[in-house]
Amino acid sequence: MPKQTREALETLLESGYTTVAATRIIYGKLKKTDGCDIDPRRWMEELATGSAQSTTCLPILGPSAAQVGGGLTLLTRLTLVPEEPDDVPSIQSHKIAETYNVVAIQPTSQRTWELACEQHGVDVVSLDCTQRLRFHITRKQVDAALEKGAKFELLYGQAMKDPSAFRFLVSTARQLTHLTRGKHVIMSSGSSDAVYLRSPHDVLNLAALLDITRSGSFGCLREEPAWAVAHGRARNLVEGTVDRVLRANTAEGGVAGEV
Repeated sequence: MPKQTREALETLLESGYTTVAATRIIYGKLKKTDGCDIDPRRWMEELATGSAQSTTCLPILGPSAAQVGGGLTLLTRLTLVPEEPDDVPSIQSHKIAETYNVVAIQPTSQRTWELACEQHGVDVVSLDCTQRLRFHITRKQVDAALEKGAKFELLYGQAMKDPSAFRFLVSTARQLTHLTRGKHVIMSSGSSDAVYLRSPHDVLNLAALLDITRSGSFGCLREEPAWAVAHGRARNLVEGTVDRVLRANTAEGGVAGEV
């Protein structure tokens, strides 16, 4: 486990988080080799014992969750950053998606934004808040994504060190929350550097600043991430059972973070 990743996980655990999604970011088109190839239990054993082995692998995990002594659950997540519309696959039937707990798409253009929101099987539509968006956040696409069970994500990590990124975060968040009524939003760090991680209390204060409603601000760390994880579990079930599985799992809750 890379030292930076270990420090981030320890910081999140000490801050009171109970669930963390370790993310692998893929740019462009998914390949057969992009599935998870690390056993999460081994990572948790290293975190518990302090014996972190040297590795050049990204902090990604296998499809099953693993817990460490203090109660931290480590999940796996894929974030796809498509460079062209053809890079957005049919997640619902893609075998690579089955190896991750959560699948997110981070749009880079108007067309990839539309595809991300219209796709079945996308758990999270992640918004790059480090720069001005290259597309318009429209009610039609927001409603389409919510109807299919997806949640929206705002990444705050870069905004903690860059004033320009903070302004873009505020602007993007207010566009989004205006259409979602301050709900259906996940707040994640998007950083593996412990310096830019924030405690749940600090994230709730930031959420309030971004016009996320009080009920929504608690949800952005509990119910909304839990729903995304439940949506991932239900991704490959037959149509008609998905909604029942999601409703049954949203009660699991727990405060979520990301590295």
